[in-house]
Amino acid sequence: MLFNPGKILATIGINSMLEAETLDIRPLLDRHLAGDWGDMCAEDLRENTKALRSGARLMSSYEINDLKVWIITSARDCDEQYIHTTVLLPEEY
Repeated sequence: MLFNPGKILATIGINSMLEAETLDIRPLLDRHLAGDWGDMCAEDLRENTKALRSGARLMSSYEINDLKVWIITSARDCDEQYIHTTVLLPEEY
């Protein structure tokens, strides 16, 4: 784990899939926390690398069975802690 994600949040769309047991977010969160940002362009990958050092927002994008899932970790606060990480569908952004 490269960083502490803070509180893990999920949007309504993700919660619906979790309740229906059609999506397991644990492997995606594991990848995000390990620095595997998923299906991102080279520029976004570089931005995440810089963000790990600076404390800026981190974002991952994963495609699973024609479903795209984003994970966004907020920028660090004044105590240098990430407050929350949100799992969401792109249309919920």
